[in-house]
Amino acid sequence: LESKMAEFEVLSSLVFYAEPINFFHADGEPNDPSFELQHSLYSNPDNYLDAHINVLDAWDLETGDEDTRVGVFEPGPFYWKHEDLGGADGASSNFKGGYDYFLQEDLFTSSIQDKHAIAVSGIIGASRDNGAEGDGEYNGGIAGIAGGGSDLAGFPNEGVSLFAYGGLITADYVCDAVVEGATDATGLGHKLNICNFSFGASGVAEEEI
Repeated sequence: LESKMAEFEVLSSLVFYAEPINFFHADGEPNDPSFELQHSLYSNPDNYLDAHINVLDAWDLETGDEDTRVGVFEPGPFYWKHEDLGGADGASSNFKGGYDYFLQEDLFTSSIQDKHAIAVSGIIGASRDNGAEGDGEYNGGIAGIAGGGSDLAGFPNEGVSLFAYGGLITADYVCDAVVEGATDATGLGHKLNICNFSFGASGVAEEEI
């Protein structure tokens, strides 16, 4: 670095200002207590060495971006108040919006929870590195792939923006949610970049498929 700065000094008549570009990356594993159980995210001696997405190296390049809008589509309702998803304060929630089509209510007015909807949302966007001991606050849980983090270990705080589409128990609800999530033509539209679907059905009429 010093040698390069010296080269610029020789060109002082042409260069008015110069500064180094510093690169930052996550230093080690996040301190979420359940991260060690997330064997699909990284390699360790207790799991299949190639059966993971190599998330630790990926976090050196990108940890999430709030301009990336991810829609989570689920038959069940969402519990947006979960601590790993930002807590009970809607302003700080990792969820930026959503709707329950069965209950016909806004995400932030719902108090019902579904374990699968919480799990899927957490894998995508749970806050990372919020498992510090002795701080008197929530002691973390899992590390979301793109949920951003805390400043405790130098992780960037920005994560993807989550949007919840719950109560999708009929084909009509699913169709409405997909259209409204992908556009901004209605009050429910969020112009999603990514859609994650979790569905299963039995005895569905052929005309509904």
